[in-house]
Amino acid sequence: MRVAIIHVSIHHHNTAKIAEAMAASIGAECLTVAHAMERGGEDWDLVGLGSGIFFGSHHRSLLKFAERWQHPPTATFLFSTAGLPSLGWLWHRSLRSILTRRQIPILDEACYPGWDTVGPLRWIGGIQRGRPNSQDLLRAASFAQSVRRAGDVSPLFLAARSTVP
Repeated sequence: MRVAIIHVSIHHHNTAKIAEAMAASIGAECLTVAHAMERGGEDWDLVGLGSGIFFGSHHRSLLKFAERWQHPPTATFLFSTAGLPSLGWLWHRSLRSILTRRQIPILDEACYPGWDTVGPLRWIGGIQRGRPNSQDLLRAASFAQSVRRAGDVSPLFLAARSTVP
């Protein structure tokens, strides 16, 4: 199974740390969205898509990539880093909507704490300072492993993979 982790990580590189931990744990290719766009999306079986949260959503370049994906994978999983990770279900709404509209299955989602210094938060030193930490990286690696296992045995994933030419 070909697996890739595609991410956007700008301010404190929170999401890059999470993406690298995930990729290392499952032997996936780890790419920035810019690099993935250059390669046209390729033909991956499973792709993790993630970024920090910007104004309540994944980064616009990741959303644009999902809208224009030339060779969408058989399945995806979503992840993010945010100052308020408990709202991940809300932060993922835009990306989830794009993938659902394009009929690209989403196996699972996760949001991790990330140091956030956007706007007025910078005046107080931000929130979630020191995050993601080593425990967050272990959780991300474990999450990626569980999604990979689910992709290997999911009837949805197997059925979709068998219909791909």
